[in-house]
Amino acid sequence: RFLSQSVQLVGLGSESFDDAMDAIRSMQVMGEREFRDGELEHWKPMSMKGLDAIELSNRYFRPRNTTNNEEGVPFPNDVDPVGILAKMAQRKWIHTEDNEVRYYRGVMDERGKKRQARYVSAKPQIFRVGDIVEAQCSVMFLRTNEGMARMKMILRALALINSDNSTVSNGIHNDDTMKRKIGFKEEEEDIDARAKKTNRTDDHEREERMMMEP
Repeated sequence: RFLSQSVQLVGLGSESFDDAMDAIRSMQVMGEREFRDGELEHWKPMSMKGLDAIELSNRYFRPRNTTNNEEGVPFPNDVDPVGILAKMAQRKWIHTEDNEVRYYRGVMDERGKKRQARYVSAKPQIFRVGDIVEAQCSVMFLRTNEGMARMKMILRALALINSDNSTVSNGIHNDDTMKRKIGFKEEEEDIDARAKKTNRTDDHEREERMMMEP
């Protein structure tokens, strides 16, 4: 029930990360107007070595609606290679599109004299502590068992931008650092039907460049 995909992010002074934190705080203020005074729990960032950090997560399952014959979506092979998660779902739980997290990596293409950045699908196991990533999330307001409400960031997508920090100890260095505007955009030949759905955004979704921290 509580199994989830999650990531902890810290900006280390990144301006875009600070902007994202300000946006989340603004959403907290706006959300307070949707509840009775004091009903929404106060949100505050995590602290890692004195720096603001944030955790984004998304559960693998949600309770199955017993009033209809809803169908879930299959787990990607990279997420559930031997079908363990699929077996856990059975009748009580269901894995839906809202439970899915998309994984990407940024690559640099040589096109004549220009170098163009793009995203391609990636396996979740490529990520390491210290990687520079871009993350996409949704902000939701949830009811607690105590009758209160709280704000939660739901992980939607994660893209590896630079792995120099995590590979330097192995003597590996990548000179192709991604330098582009935020947003997951793939070339047409790399986009499948499910990836197209992932790249949509709404008023509550925000993508920011961040650095992973243990």
